[in-house]
Amino acid sequence: MQNSTLIKLFIVLTVLIFVAVAVLNFWKLNVPETAKVAPTFSKTENYSASYKPFVPKAVKPQFDSDDAESDEKEKPKLPREQVETWLAKHNRNAMSLLAAFRSSGDTNYLNEAATNFPNDPHVELSVLAHDEFPADRRKWLDLFKSSSPSNSLANYLSAPRRFQKWKERRSSAGTFNGVG
Repeated sequence: MQNSTLIKLFIVLTVLIFVAVAVLNFWKLNVPETAKVAPTFSKTENYSASYKPFVPKAVKPQFDSDDAESDEKEKPKLPREQVETWLAKHNRNAMSLLAAFRSSGDTNYLNEAATNFPNDPHVELSVLAHDEFPADRRKWLDLFKSSSPSNSLANYLSAPRRFQKWKERRSSAGTFNGVG
């Protein structure tokens, strides 16, 4: 009798130990491990001093002409014969004429695209970006606004000149914000 009680007690303790080990293992799997060593950070650079904002090359401000000239000199240009051969194969549509202009640097292709496709927004933007017709800039801005009404780039491109005219009007009047 005493032997059977000891066996039952041994079995119950074994089951309890087994359950306790299983619960502990389950708990360890669900608890994330923390780092044993705290990471160290060393100040190697002064990032604020070396920060330069990103300016896309496609839309550079007009006052950045020195950089634009150096970029144009670095790009290799295709000879006119090769461009004409390519244009003969790919039609002389707006996109191919703009590609010819960009690859050769010859403004005659841009002028041809502007003459033949004045309502194409890509042509209008290229004319405005390269300031091909400075006397007709307002006309090209209005064309670009009408062909792409949801594109605010036309307003962005017209803002510097409008602001300059506003400043000239204000300075010629001798007042600024109503103060003489």
